[in-house]
Amino acid sequence: MSLTLPIYNLEAKKVGDYAYTPFEEKMSAAMIAQVLRVYRTNQHQGTAQAKTRGEVSHPEKKPWRQKGTGRARHGSRNSPIWVGGGVTFGPRAHTKRLTLSSALKQKAMRYFLDQEMAQGSVVVFNEAHSVAKTKEAASFLASVNSFRLPIVVVLQAKDEKSTLVFRNIPGVTIRRASLLSPLDMNKKALYVFAEGALNTLVERISHDS
Repeated sequence: MSLTLPIYNLEAKKVGDYAYTPFEEKMSAAMIAQVLRVYRTNQHQGTAQAKTRGEVSHPEKKPWRQKGTGRARHGSRNSPIWVGGGVTFGPRAHTKRLTLSSALKQKAMRYFLDQEMAQGSVVVFNEAHSVAKTKEAASFLASVNSFRLPIVVVLQAKDEKSTLVFRNIPGVTIRRASLLSPLDMNKKALYVFAEGALNTLVERISHDS
């Protein structure tokens, strides 16, 4: 059973209809969690690093003599118990990457797109009928976003005109249809698709590879 979505221009006027046929994908909670965990893990840059006592730079001289001062004995200012000393069990730079099969990525995208369509979280606009001014774009988004949700605008790969229109609006994230991931689709947000971008996405995820 297909869904029919109105297509708007940036003046919030209906200029056509978009027919969407659900993929009707089924995914278990464990499978969804696995997909999201992979994408979240792969966002980790792994660049945080603290210096150990062997990496900090202080004079190697013993702070004071071993006996006779009444103070606790110390052999190095590089010790972790000194201010400016090394860090015990601090973060170390590392790279961790997890992988998913192409078929599972596509399955997840079809599932999440179906979910957003069923919840009414998708709005479609036609680039050809759009007004290229940020003020009109902001007014359009406010008119279709009655619940004041964060907005994800999905555009074609080379749609520089629409990028310029939307990029300075607060609370708006811009994504490319060719790079949209399950993690992008797993948000409590309003998804505003350019008509061409939605066509590109549907075509992209219609196959398992």
